Amino acid sequence: MIFSPDDSSQRFPYDKNHSAKRLRDAFTIIELLVVIAIIALLIALLLPAVQQAREAARRTQCVNNLKQMGIALHNYHVSHKTFPPGWIEISGKVPAQNGFSWAALILAELDEGPLYNQIRFDKSIFLEPDRDPSTPEIENNETLVANQLVPVFRCPSDVGPRNHDYMGSSEWPIMIRNMATTSYVGCFGAGVIPDNGTNTGFGGGIFSRNSSVRMKDITDGKSKTFIVCERRWTGFFTPEIPKFGDAYWAGTPGNWIMDILGTAGVNMNSEHSAKFSSEHPGGAFFLFVDGHVQFIDENVESNPGETSGPNMGIYQRLANYSDGQSIDDY
Repeated sequence: MIFSPDDSSQRFPYDKNHSAKRLRDAFTIIELLVVIAIIALLIALLLPAVQQAREAARRTQCVNNLKQMGIALHNYHVSHKTFPPGWIEISGKVPAQNGFSWAALILAELDEGPLYNQIRFDKSIFLEPDRDPSTPEIENNETLVANQLVPVFRCPSDVGPRNHDYMGSSEWPIMIRNMATTSYVGCFGAGVIPDNGTNTGFGGGIFSRNSSVRMKDITDGKSKTFIVCERRWTGFFTPEIPKFGDAYWAGTPGNWIMDILGTAGVNMNSEHSAKFSSEHPGGAFFLFVDGHVQFIDENVESNPGETSGPNMGIYQRLANYSDGQSIDDY
């Protein structure tokens, strides 16, 4: 075949437009950077939403935990005609024997009957004699009960350890290995609890040493009285800084009140040992005597140290069950 000099379509038998399109199959650097920037922006927008959704789920679980405790406390009251003591202390014993808390006493009502049935309430939470001398390991309240994690006593937002070695002071050289922690403490009231204090008397709240508060004793209103509140883990004490940041559901081996009770005698989310606190931003959840759960803002009106009279803050009034003071909106 002979082509003429001007017959370019015959000399170059391909589609020029198609060839140009094939050269445009890849992204340019600028286009790639734009796509990466868009993806990064979408991730930046999505992460806070995911975190908020997770925190909302954790808050819901925390509220459910408190509501279960409220039902258990009411059932305990029906059976015993009183709320459980804040913790049990057998007088005349050195160190104070038993030490089991209000939380241990309601295990049966929380559907934890097998664990409850293992407790020897006539013995101390620690240093109990071996239950079976033929076994090589000690089997007692320490190893069978106090180190058992109970999910209802843990807020999912609490980042503290689920178990921790309980250590006493030089005066009370107590050690319980791997003792289970809790995110909730009973309400002592508005009484002041020293940061490194042990036994304290009545604080105005539902729980105290060997307490036995009844429904009819709560004259300020069951819907306006704290009974159980949150406590986040903030670390254990050191000899140089005698402040605690822990709590244990089983009780207080060393008679340390802040192990199982908290007070409105110090501000919420403060640095004090016996504070109420949480990992939820801006406040904490509180269970009221009537069974409802409410989030209380950490900036609620508060006047720490006032345990009676008109100078009490709303926070202190909510912690006391018979102070006789009215409560405004909060």
